[in-house]
Amino acid sequence: MFSSHAVKKVIQRRLDDVRFINPDTNNQLRSALVYSRHMSAHALATRLLHIVTLTGSTQSSDDSDDSSCASPFKLPLHHVNFKLEYRHVCEAIQAAFNDIPKDYDCYPPTLDDFSPESCLKYCPPILFNLVAWICGLTGDDESIIEHPHDRVKLDVTGQNKVASICQDIVYLWSKGRIQTPKSLALGMTVRHLTSNKRVIELLYNFGHTISFHKLLRFETALAARQQVLTIPASFSAGVWSAVTWDNIDFSNETISGSGSVHYVNGILMQQQTATCPPPDSQSVQIGKGVNRLPEHDKGIAEHAPSAKKQGPTINTKPATSLSALKKNYDDFLYIIVKHVYHNPKQIPAWTEFNQIINKSRGYAVQPTLIHYLPLIEAPATDEKTITTILQRTLEIADALQLERIVAVFDLAIYCKVQMQRWADPSKVYLDRIIPRLGEFHTIMSFLGILGKRFGPAGLSDIWIESDVVAAGSINAALQGKHYNRAVRGHKIVFEALFRHLLQDYLESLSEEKQNALLTLSDNLSTNYRDISNDYDADFIAFYDGFSNYLYNRADGNPTFEFWLSYLQMVQLLLAFIRASRLSDWDEHLNCIDNMIPWYFAYDRRNYAR
Repeated sequence: MFSSHAVKKVIQRRLDDVRFINPDTNNQLRSALVYSRHMSAHALATRLLHIVTLTGSTQSSDDSDDSSCASPFKLPLHHVNFKLEYRHVCEAIQAAFNDIPKDYDCYPPTLDDFSPESCLKYCPPILFNLVAWICGLTGDDESIIEHPHDRVKLDVTGQNKVASICQDIVYLWSKGRIQTPKSLALGMTVRHLTSNKRVIELLYNFGHTISFHKLLRFETALAARQQVLTIPASFSAGVWSAVTWDNIDFSNETISGSGSVHYVNGILMQQQTATCPPPDSQSVQIGKGVNRLPEHDKGIAEHAPSAKKQGPTINTKPATSLSALKKNYDDFLYIIVKHVYHNPKQIPAWTEFNQIINKSRGYAVQPTLIHYLPLIEAPATDEKTITTILQRTLEIADALQLERIVAVFDLAIYCKVQMQRWADPSKVYLDRIIPRLGEFHTIMSFLGILGKRFGPAGLSDIWIESDVVAAGSINAALQGKHYNRAVRGHKIVFEALFRHLLQDYLESLSEEKQNALLTLSDNLSTNYRDISNDYDADFIAFYDGFSNYLYNRADGNPTFEFWLSYLQMVQLLLAFIRASRLSDWDEHLNCIDNMIPWYFAYDRRNYAR
């Protein structure tokens, strides 16, 4: 008989590719693991898993009386120390907890800290995989991992559920010292939905949220951060950005009627990009123990009025003429498809139709980053408030390393801003800030022009008789005060008139030409979802022929010319809406250039300027 040590020496001498692993235990009777050096780690782990799986298996009925013939892989159950194995797994998981972030990079956390990717930082892969396997959320293929730091593949719902369980475990392990994204977000959400302290405390006792008093401190920290003009790190320097300023007024019920609240709210907007560096201004750090808002300077700038009223500088040089309004090929395509399709109701409405054809062209609207700026605690139209708005806009431009920045206002603030820009002796406001009227108010004003021009001419009767707009809402729709009803009403009349005129045009052609255009229309209605940017020559000829037909009919026919102007104005309105939604700046300027004469004609000079 040879000793185990001697046997090991013989095997090592005769077999060069054999490796041994001695178990880390004081029990000398435990056998060493013998394996080939050519065996991969994956194959070795799989074999060991197979052995452990067969440990508790019972012998077959044929071999039940012959223990000597039992398989060497079917070990008796009492030979496996499950308690020891559990302890090793727990030690490995707790060791992985040391890699979990103990706190956020900036407190209070931003919206980016609550993203699914950020939540996974609080879910170590070993814990994530164990929970997923226990819950049976993985299939045979998904359960295989190539690296210890890899996570098993789950769908979005499964990943969120496993991440939720893992965050609860981490929160309990840290005794509440690590405030996971779930414990914060769930507590905030429940508080805003219910405003019930007892519900939050109940969730806290079950380990799902932070305590109620910590939640109040978190909200206070959020409010304290909003007192400081900062730009989150998610924004990028050198990327086109816009700032929107608008008034927030609250009329408090008082005996005298005084005591109303006037604020100005600002919103910073920027399209997402991953190629540019972060801005100079980062989020400020707020202590977790803040119980109340600190006293702060309202930051209202002083305003030095100009000696005399200043106006805009007149450019005597001939202005570079903007290109004429783009031919509305897309709208014409919409009319054709609606007219020739066997069931027009199956064709989507104007908005969705434009989304479909722009998607087919590969156009994708990038998500917009939004950041709320600190409130300005002053009336919006006060001169000091206007100066404060201009100064904060320049601070944002400097932080984002922008030579110029777009600022959007409503009409009341816009007029005051322009006056200060023109009177600024340094010309900084004039050179670096590009003021714009908001699209919403611009469209509402143009809707008012349409209603004033065509409402008494029969448009109001058309809307009422066709049940497009109720009689009680007709005045508000014509004035543009009810935006949705007005835009919908103009779209419907626009489509109906154009389809009627298109039918008249087709009937005026020869049979051969008519059949050719109908064939073209049928092809367009079938393939409009795959339309490209460039329309073919046959389509352009169709469009030009129809346009010439309309202009010829309008010649010498004042009524036809009047309602043709309605179609042109609605086309202009739709082009402006489309340009705003597609961020088409050139088309936006073209539309404004064509709107200005109508603003002058109908005594809306503030928008005309």
